[in-house]
Amino acid sequence: MEIVDSLPSFSEIVAALRATPGGDRAIERCQAQTYNDFVNILKRDIDEIINDMERNRQRFQKSSEDEITFYISSMLNQLGYTATNGSQFGGSVDLTVQKVLKGWLWTAEAKIFTALDKVNEGFLQLTSRYSPSSLEDAKAGMLIYVLTKNAADKMKTWKSHLENSGDSSLTTEPCASRPNLAFYSTQTHDGSGLPLSIRHIGVALYFKPIDVSGRAAKKYNSAPS
Repeated sequence: MEIVDSLPSFSEIVAALRATPGGDRAIERCQAQTYNDFVNILKRDIDEIINDMERNRQRFQKSSEDEITFYISSMLNQLGYTATNGSQFGGSVDLTVQKVLKGWLWTAEAKIFTALDKVNEGFLQLTSRYSPSSLEDAKAGMLIYVLTKNAADKMKTWKSHLENSGDSSLTTEPCASRPNLAFYSTQTHDGSGLPLSIRHIGVALYFKPIDVSGRAAKKYNSAPS
């Protein structure tokens, strides 16, 4: 008599997922009931991707803005999101992440931090063109890639710039999951009149080793200071 293994129960599948890295979030992604659930899980997934990038920052020294953002979107797609680069939402958006069946959308503009003006232009594109700020699209992101020293100081300068921008509706608050490297801003969206919340995420990618072998490696000597 042939013995057929029984299919695992739902509780056994859940237990197996919880025992794997990131398994808890896999369950949460499937069970997200609200737009806020979706954004909160996405935030944790993006942070994990960024943490991995920062641990391997030597791999991004010659990457363009688009290449770095494509890496993030590729990782998100592997986690089951619908993430795209260059989708048309009032213009070519650097990163869009969707839960298509639910109609949920999170958009982000990406900039390499070379000057405040450049980051500010990305912010203005995001707020005035790419984010409709409907009830289901009321959260967005700024991905700020810092390939120079002291990313925390760069993010502090950017935060101060926003706070002194003259927009009386704009407020900021810290981000507990990435202290000093991320913060939130909230402002009234010009089009909808609804609050628009943006998470500004600094990605610390500076890499210029000063040990003997690092100094001898030409590929690292060109890193900006």
